[in-house]
Amino acid sequence: CAMARALGITKVYVHRYGGILSAYGLSMADAVAEEQEPAKEVYGVSKASGGFDEEQDLSAATREDRLEHLAEKARASLVKQGYPEDSIVIEKYLNMRYEGTDNAIMILECKDSDSPLSYARTFVDQYHREFGFELEGRDLLIDDFRVRAIVPG
Repeated sequence: CAMARALGITKVYVHRYGGILSAYGLSMADAVAEEQEPAKEVYGVSKASGGFDEEQDLSAATREDRLEHLAEKARASLVKQGYPEDSIVIEKYLNMRYEGTDNAIMILECKDSDSPLSYARTFVDQYHREFGFELEGRDLLIDDFRVRAIVPG
């Protein structure tokens, strides 16, 4: 094997059931279809006192429609491959950042929250965890909408 020679490996072992093990691994893997769409929308308007104004969810009118459209495309892709529609799990994401920054973070939809700005809380928590601080007084922007359709392996 050229790779082994290039790495200075003198002996290569190949399992006699390598093909079967590979096929087994593929059968255990999730089937995934992803759809993504760029955006330039304001998600949360910051309040002077800190936090975000829950009355001003500027992307609410189109956000769910766009995410649902992407979900349908991803779902149709897996159904076309032969997977049953009832086994498909949909995950919705927003790629978000603070206004004036270029550090976007992909945020998974929080299904446990009844807040209209549930993505904002998750974003602020994750931003703080990654960078050690929060930027108050800045709006939250949506850079991308993304959906993953998954059939568990």
